[in-house]
Amino acid sequence: MAYLLEEHRPMPLAVDTKHTYLGNGDVFVGRALAIRFATRDEAETKRAKLPNPDNWIIVEA
Repeated sequence: MAYLLEEHRPMPLAVDTKHTYLGNGDVFVGRALAIRFATRDEAETKRAKLPNPDNWIIVEA
């Protein structure tokens, strides 16, 4: 199982269903190009190093 970091935008009236994920070089990419972490701990460590860690959630791929 792999884990991805998905951007979480809390917008009450958002109808956009497009999600963005963390890619190489800390860029926003689609799911197919997202970095896959082998363990949840790896994903948590990377999320903690991001400028706004609360804007990211960990999802299973």
